[in-house]
Amino acid sequence: MASKNPLRTRLTSFLSAFGFPIVYAVVAIVVALMLLSPAIAISAVAAAGLAGMFFLPSNALPAIAIWLLVLVPVGYMDVPRMIGRYASPAVLIIAIWLIRVAFEGRSNVAPKRTLRGWPIVLPFFALLAVSTLASGVDPARSIAWIAVFSICVVAPAMVAQTSLHDAWRTVRPTFAGIGLFLGILAAVEYFAHINPWTGLFRADVLQQEFSFIRAKTSLGHPLITSAVASVSLAVSVFPSHRGRQWPYWICAAGALVAVILSVSRGGAIALAFASIVGVLALFRGRSQLGGRKRHRTVSVVLAATFLVSIIWSPLLNARSQTSGARKSTEYRFEILSNTIAIVSDSPILGLGPGASDVVYIGMYGWSIESSALQLLLSVGIPAFLLFLFGLGAVVRIAIRRSRAGVAAGIVAFFAAISGYNAINSNPAMLALVAPLVFCAVAPSRAAEPKLQQHLMGSGVLNAVGSCDVEENLL
Repeated sequence: MASKNPLRTRLTSFLSAFGFPIVYAVVAIVVALMLLSPAIAISAVAAAGLAGMFFLPSNALPAIAIWLLVLVPVGYMDVPRMIGRYASPAVLIIAIWLIRVAFEGRSNVAPKRTLRGWPIVLPFFALLAVSTLASGVDPARSIAWIAVFSICVVAPAMVAQTSLHDAWRTVRPTFAGIGLFLGILAAVEYFAHINPWTGLFRADVLQQEFSFIRAKTSLGHPLITSAVASVSLAVSVFPSHRGRQWPYWICAAGALVAVILSVSRGGAIALAFASIVGVLALFRGRSQLGGRKRHRTVSVVLAATFLVSIIWSPLLNARSQTSGARKSTEYRFEILSNTIAIVSDSPILGLGPGASDVVYIGMYGWSIESSALQLLLSVGIPAFLLFLFGLGAVVRIAIRRSRAGVAAGIVAFFAAISGYNAINSNPAMLALVAPLVFCAVAPSRAAEPKLQQHLMGSGVLNAVGSCDVEENLL
């Protein structure tokens, strides 16, 4: 493959060596343009995204998608709902990435390799289809939701099983860079009261008031900031490959700043669950981690320190004493009881994929501030349990293969969004977790010795970068 396309090989080698300095330079340029003109900044990001989709190596696309999600908050901008919450730039790029990976890897994978997960996927989609037809609440919205969920959760788990694309080499630095970026932006916003993204947000977003000063950053809301920063922190603090770890730990500290200044209890809960899973993954695979005992120890100490810093943060403690925090707690108990009452009326098929908000707002006048309850109401108990089982299987694979950062990041994401209405009202947020799901189930280097030899002989590894074989296969 490499000999047939030497230009692509040279381009890939160049990007392997200088890709992330280029990405960070582009981010700096976009931030500068955002200060001058949001319209120009959006155009520049869109042009970079289009160039990446068609000309960059496929493994660069997840980084572009995640940065677009963070830099261009279409969900909180004055754009059509279908673009802002469903067919967002990040979701479209994830879809193109998976298509390219699937076709590029088809002739490079051992023919006896089979896909697993059909006993979960097939009944899950059958239930979603029947729920969409039976509910009749908003079929177009349900179909759009199913498409986004398929692209960002199901497809990565299926495509990755027969792919050897080294997504982790770009995904982890991307999350690390985002964590540092959000930390700096949150500090500037909180202490200097400057946010270059303010001009992009809709009027209703700008009118939001909180009982306590909280950083919104480029994402438009403190809870979303907390969720993305929590994932970045979890991915950065736990080692999952050989090499220097201290740059990632510095970025994790930056993400910690964003989580603290967003003043979100959900961030503390997400980090607590992620830390447990990350530590399990580290020590579950200690025989595979070789001489990285020091890295394991430092990661555990840092995770514990960061968690204590969030829980005992003066800002979080002060917010807990406000009337807004008490009302939030009461409200969450109320939506739980309301959810139980609604589920008892339609326990099998639910209200229709992505449609729980429509029904709930019509009944009670406000949305459900819990993605977990949203999903339960939308798809019904059987499909909800299938989702939990599939998610548990993905995380278990990552733990078994010592992919601590991957497992911790996935858990941090779903724990964080469980505290607000994301999975139904803004399903495009799922683009953030798609690369992590892909990395969780990608083939293990220890389990694929024959496949490594096949790829070395065919030149595929040269086409995806000049990293060593073990890191290329996670």
